[in-house]
Amino acid sequence: MTRPAGDLEQLLAELRRAFDDSFARPVPVRDRDWVDLLIITVGGQPHAVRIADLAGLEFNRKIIPLPIGAPGLLGLAAVGGEPVPVFDLAVVLGAKAEKPPGQWLALHRDTETLALAFDGLRETRRVPLRDVIPPSSGAGQGAAGREAVSVQDGVAHVIDVPSVVALIRRTMHGR
Repeated sequence: MTRPAGDLEQLLAELRRAFDDSFARPVPVRDRDWVDLLIITVGGQPHAVRIADLAGLEFNRKIIPLPIGAPGLLGLAAVGGEPVPVFDLAVVLGAKAEKPPGQWLALHRDTETLALAFDGLRETRRVPLRDVIPPSSGAGQGAAGREAVSVQDGVAHVIDVPSVVALIRRTMHGR
C-alpha cells in the first residue's frame, strides 16, 4: 500500500523538523558527566577534593603526637576504634604551616586508612565535568593544581587525593 504524495511530503517535513529540533535541545547530561566535590580550605585557600576519593570525614578528633619527624605528620587519631595517621594537608602540599590545621579530617582508604587534616569545610558541590578547568600545558602544581573549579571567591585547585597519599608514602619510605 502506498501513501498519497501529500501525506509523504507532510511526513518528510515532520521528520526534518524533528531532526532540526533535536539539535536545538540541550544535550542530556548523564551522571558520569558530573563530579561531586568537597570544597575545603587548606592554608587559608579554597581547594576541592573529589568525594569519590574519600572514605569519610571526621571532625574534632583528638590527635596524639608521635616522636617521628615525618613531614606533615601530626600524629594518630582514633577513627572507628583504630589508630589512623594524620597528616597536615597544607604541609604535604608544600604550603608553610602558619597555624595548626583545623579540626577536619578527610579519610582516604585503600590498603590502610590515612587522614588529611584541613582548615575548614565550605560546601559540597556537584559540578559538570565541563566546568572542571583542565591543567594548562606544561603547568602543574603537584597534587593540588592539575585541575581547578570556580568557586564564589575565586578558583579552587582540585587536590588529587591518591597522588597526595602516594607522596606521603614515598616520603615515609624514603623514596
